[in-house]
Amino acid sequence: MKLSLLIFIFVINAFSVIAGYYFWIFTIWKTGKQLRLSIPTYRKLLIPIGFAHTPQIFNFFTVIPLLGRPIEIGLSVWSLLAIIVVLKGWLNIKLVRAILICLSGWLIVQIAIGLIQITLQRLIIETS
Repeated sequence: MKLSLLIFIFVINAFSVIAGYYFWIFTIWKTGKQLRLSIPTYRKLLIPIGFAHTPQIFNFFTVIPLLGRPIEIGLSVWSLLAIIVVLKGWLNIKLVRAILICLSGWLIVQIAIGLIQITLQRLIIETS
């Protein structure tokens, strides 16, 4: 595999994690508004949810052959659980509500990242 292709894949992977983070916060904020919770502004959600999203820093391990997908799923579930705990504690809401709010965006982000990875895998196969 060419070095330029590997760097391109790392950049796309990093971009997808960052874009997923902002989109997930947006869906949490929007869902909280729809449920008429006293949810803080989008900007105030960035820091606490950002701390809960830090397991994604290990996302570079997802390039390991055969272990990439399980590592990615583990990191994603870890982030999901951490953000559920943050919302439950910070917004003082019931666990079921925190789970529903978090799952609303998490599923969309997982589908989008999966589609990006399929595209990158096809690119790798075509250039090999």
